Amino acid sequence: MPQVTGTLVIADISGYTRYIAGTEQEHSVEILAELLSVIYRSFEGRLSIDQLEGDAICATTEQLDGRVLNWMEDCFGAYHRRVRDITSATTCPCQACASVGDLGLKFFAHHGSFTRQEIGNRVQLFGSDVNLVHRLTKNSVPLREYVYVSEPTFSGWSPQDRQGFISLPQTYDLGVVEGSYRDLTDVRAAALREAMTSVDASTARWHRQVELAAPIDVAWRLWTDPNVMRRRLGAESVAFVTPGARGTYVGGEFHCHHGDGQSSSFRILSAEPPREMTVRTAFPGVPVAYMTDRLRPLGEASTQWDCWIGWPEDQGVDSGAALVFLDQFAPGMLDGVRDVLRELSAPTDSDRQHI
Repeated sequence: MPQVTGTLVIADISGYTRYIAGTEQEHSVEILAELLSVIYRSFEGRLSIDQLEGDAICATTEQLDGRVLNWMEDCFGAYHRRVRDITSATTCPCQACASVGDLGLKFFAHHGSFTRQEIGNRVQLFGSDVNLVHRLTKNSVPLREYVYVSEPTFSGWSPQDRQGFISLPQTYDLGVVEGSYRDLTDVRAAALREAMTSVDASTARWHRQVELAAPIDVAWRLWTDPNVMRRRLGAESVAFVTPGARGTYVGGEFHCHHGDGQSSSFRILSAEPPREMTVRTAFPGVPVAYMTDRLRPLGEASTQWDCWIGWPEDQGVDSGAALVFLDQFAPGMLDGVRDVLRELSAPTDSDRQHI
């Protein structure tokens, strides 16, 4: 196999050995799989995910610049949002579910050479630099969550990317390895910072109330069934690309493609089926917006739908453009809602046989 020059990256879940030793194995294994899946999805399309190593993932890329740091920070943010969502979504009192917040994440990056070989249906990395990046996981960094970067990697980054790093050489059997680390506390805080967790009359900038001719369970499908959602939004396609935490909707993410290269996403912050869902999204003029849909049964075949949308007045927000967009978009969306509900509520051939 040809030798490749690039960056080796390890994402390693902190504290898992202690966590699994003191908790129920079934749920701790499920939670580990869920957290590793979040890391995998974050890296996918950016790095080549070459090896799963218990509670760690080893990935590679031929990129040598600071984009690698951005990818690690994005992954770190996604990881902690999922830890938060698991904590908020689960009602299980077991120790594994209760102590998931004890798990952290750290990263190691090293610029070097490596080869890939397929053994059976698995990829195995080989080379002295592969051994080195794994040695970096045993170090003297006085933190639980951080990124540690070897000097060959660090030297290829811009001065801006190198800000905040502290030099801390490590000594191994192969000699002294120059490297630096950075605390990721600020990245976690930014990833978990939400201006709103739900929107109501006191925080909304846009509101619509409509009576839907359907029972509440049918109306709920408008917000949870990707195919129904596609028709409601008039999109070319809608996919539920990220499953929710612990089998719930919380933390799940819908991606909508509208044609002409335009797309939008809806990340679920909270959900109380079949009555309420809050998502984080964006609109023209507003890079971060929050939308809460509330459903209230008015009878066996009728539901009141309230849509509340709000956003913080941060720099760069154009509230006027957002309101114009929502006012223009609403009539077509409501027509789509009514068309779908007519079909969803219509009796099927099987129903007619029982009439």
